[in-house]
Amino acid sequence: GGALSNMLRVYGNQYNTNAGCQRTLIFQEMTVAETGSMVFSFDVAKDQFGAPANGEITGAFVKLLDPNNGYATVMFKRVQTNFAENSLTDRGYVEFTLTAEHVGMILQFGFYNDVVPALMQSWGTSAALYDNVTLDMAAIGPAHSGSFYNVDQPGHGFSAEFGVLNG
Repeated sequence: GGALSNMLRVYGNQYNTNAGCQRTLIFQEMTVAETGSMVFSFDVAKDQFGAPANGEITGAFVKLLDPNNGYATVMFKRVQTNFAENSLTDRGYVEFTLTAEHVGMILQFGFYNDVVPALMQSWGTSAALYDNVTLDMAAIGPAHSGSFYNVDQPGHGFSAEFGVLNG
C-alpha cells in the first residue's frame, strides 16, 4: 500500500496558455467562533508520476476575510508543499492566531496549485496529494522548543525543549 490513503489530489490546468486558469483553489470555509492559536496541518505525498516538475507550485493556505469590510483579506498565510528530491511524503502545517476582533469573520483553509505556461505540464506531474487534514487549537510541541530571552536584559534567559511522549 501507499504512504497515505483517501488522498485529495490537487493539480493545475495542464493546458494553461497564460490566459486560462492560473491558480486552482480547494478550501473549506467557516465563520470564526473562538479565539486562540490554531494550526492547519496535513500530510502531503508526491503523485505516483512524481512531484510538480515544470514550474508548478503546490501549497496550503489560511485566509481570513472580513464580511463587514467588503470581504477584505485580513490575513493570508501559506506554505509551499513542493518536495525535496529524495522525499515521497511530508507533514506540513500553517500556524496562526485568531483574536477577539476576528470573531465573526470568515476563515478559509485549504490547498492551491499555481501553474505556469509550459507545454510539458500534465495532470500527473502538476499534482500533490493531501491526507490527514486537521484544523485544531495549537498544542505545545517540539516546534516550540528554543532559547528565549529579553533583549533589554542581556546575559540571562531560558531554554525550553518540548517533545512527544510515546507510550
